[in-house]
Amino acid sequence: IVLECEDAGDFAPGRFLQITSRPDQLDPPSLHTHPWPADSLPQLDATDLQGRRPLLRRPYSPADAWREPDGAWRISLIVRVVGPGTASLARRKVGDRLEVIGPIGNRFDIPAACRRLLLVAGGTGVAPMIFLARHLRRTRGADAPRMLAFFGAAARRVLCVDIDETQDPACIETPAECIRQFAEADVPALLSTDDGSIGLQGFVTDLTDAWIDHHQPEPAETLLCVVGPEPMMAAAVAMAAKWNLPVQVSLERKMGCGLGTCQSCVVPILTGDGDAWEYKLTCKDGPIFDGKQVVWGT
Repeated sequence: IVLECEDAGDFAPGRFLQITSRPDQLDPPSLHTHPWPADSLPQLDATDLQGRRPLLRRPYSPADAWREPDGAWRISLIVRVVGPGTASLARRKVGDRLEVIGPIGNRFDIPAACRRLLLVAGGTGVAPMIFLARHLRRTRGADAPRMLAFFGAAARRVLCVDIDETQDPACIETPAECIRQFAEADVPALLSTDDGSIGLQGFVTDLTDAWIDHHQPEPAETLLCVVGPEPMMAAAVAMAAKWNLPVQVSLERKMGCGLGTCQSCVVPILTGDGDAWEYKLTCKDGPIFDGKQVVWGT
C-alpha cells in the first residue's frame, strides 16, 4: 500500500507510523446496547465481535519513503491481512483518506566503519530492512556497506506470489514482492523456509549462521540488523554473540498509543551494570535497540 502525504522527510529506516485502519474511524462512533441478565457476565457472539470496528491504530514500519519529482511524498507499506483491522486497511482504494501519526521512534545507526551489513528478516518484518537498504543506496552511494539479506518464512506461500499450488517447488521462479525490492536496491537475498519448500530448509538464523561460518566477516567492520518474531530475533542475537558481531534489532510490540503514554510496549533493557535492567518503551526509546542489551524471553 502506498500513501501520499505532504511531508515524509523525517522518516528514516527503523522509525514507524501509527495508522487508522478504517476511514470511518475518523467519524464519531455509533453506540450499541447489549442487554444481559444482571447476575451474569456479558456475552458477545463472534458475529458481533467481527462487526466491531478496530479501536487502536496499527503500527507499521515503512518499506520506503521518498519524494516524487512533483514534490509529493510517498510512503510504502507491506500489509499482511490477519484480522478485521488489517483486512479493512487492505481494502482501501485510491483517494481514501487515512489518519497517520509519525514518524515515531528512533532509527538504525549504521556506523561509517561498517563495510558489511547483514540484514536478517522473518516474514512481513522485512519492511524496515528494505527501507534501510534503499536509504543507504540513496544517501551513501558507493560508500554504502556491502549488504546481504537473509529472508525466512514458514513456507513458500509467504515468500512467493501468484504461485500455482500444484507447481513443483523446484520450478518456482516468481519472487515475493519484498525480494524484488531487495533486488532493486542491488541487495542479494538468500531464502529459507521452515518446511524447505523453497530455499534452505530451516530457520533464517540457521542460514545466516552458515554464511557467517563460511565467510568469517571481520567483527569490527560488520553489523547485523534483525527484525521479525521475537524468538527469531533472540536466536539471531545469540548467534551474533557467538561470532562476536554487533547486532541491532527492531522490536515489534503491541502499541496502544505509539506516543509513550499508555505504557503498553515496555521491554526490559540491560543498564550495563551486571544483570541490572530497567523498562524502556518500544515506541519512544526504540523500536531499534542493541540486541545484546534486550532481556529476551520476558
